[in-house]
Amino acid sequence: VHAFVYYSTDQKVYFVALIIHFAFSIVFAALFIFLAQYWKKTTMWQGAAYGIVIWVAFHIIIMPAMGTVPAAWNQPFDEHFSEFFGHIVWAWSIYAVAVCLAKNEKKNKLENL
Repeated sequence: VHAFVYYSTDQKVYFVALIIHFAFSIVFAALFIFLAQYWKKTTMWQGAAYGIVIWVAFHIIIMPAMGTVPAAWNQPFDEHFSEFFGHIVWAWSIYAVAVCLAKNEKKNKLENL
């Protein structure tokens, strides 16, 4: 539980936090696919807008409010930079995979199971 790796020279990132981060990533990826089928604005900028919204919601508002990370103005710039663009790439890759999967379907639409 206490194992960690250093990021940005002096910032500890705990492995448990990474596991939770990836679990949330999977859940919010599924939510993206679900929302995209019913609300087209979810896919704005090929999903990049969704990534930005998730980044702002969690890394700028929710996690600082919960005390799990420092306030946004106390976080290093490279943290904001990597998380901002990381969330854009994350959401875009979900969009790209969904488009490829939908094109393989005869209806050109992913069905909710």
